[in-house]
Amino acid sequence: MKLLVAFIGFLTLADAIYFSCSKWDCPANSMQNLHWWGGMIVGDAFRIRAYAQDDITRKYITINFYEGQSPGLYTTNYVPRNIPLSVLINLETQITSLNSFTVSGGWSNEEGKKSSIKKGRDFEIYILAGERGYVISINGKFFATYKYPKGSKTYGTFIGVRGPLQFPGATKSCNFGNVGDLGKPHEKQLMTLEDGLIYYFKLPTTAYASATLEKKHGHE
Repeated sequence: MKLLVAFIGFLTLADAIYFSCSKWDCPANSMQNLHWWGGMIVGDAFRIRAYAQDDITRKYITINFYEGQSPGLYTTNYVPRNIPLSVLINLETQITSLNSFTVSGGWSNEEGKKSSIKKGRDFEIYILAGERGYVISINGKFFATYKYPKGSKTYGTFIGVRGPLQFPGATKSCNFGNVGDLGKPHEKQLMTLEDGLIYYFKLPTTAYASATLEKKHGHE
């Protein structure tokens, strides 16, 4: 209960239609795939709170929103798939780039600019599926809106994350299992990676705070 109150701010576990968590244990040089139940819709959100490790062999953090069926928990070999959003964080230059990919057309035009994510520092990235595109905030501040690519069928069915992420001092575990009924109609979903765990929520209204951020930038 205390975990969810602290996490959402004003919602309690009783408000959740469904709640679960699993362990983040991605091997180096692999991508861990996070399944998005039923596919991402407007109002759903994804967040990472982590420490960007200073690792000379791994200089990038990658967050890809994929279409199609997840290949499993980990991806080690490249398989072409539609990617409506790819976020590439260069920890050396501090440039965060946004792009999309289709199997038929290849990569789109990359959009990149300097962000506040630095190696050797804690960071937070929050991605909301807005009405017109993905609304992205970094360390609590609006960063960019990335328009949905033409021809995209979904906003994402699973998310691949790779890079030198650490969770210093993480002490929480997932020994409580799942709570609620996953079979209920698709409500707003929130997935967050923090404390070395992957939390997943289905709630009547997940993204109140994010919707406020979106309104401020004219993306209602």
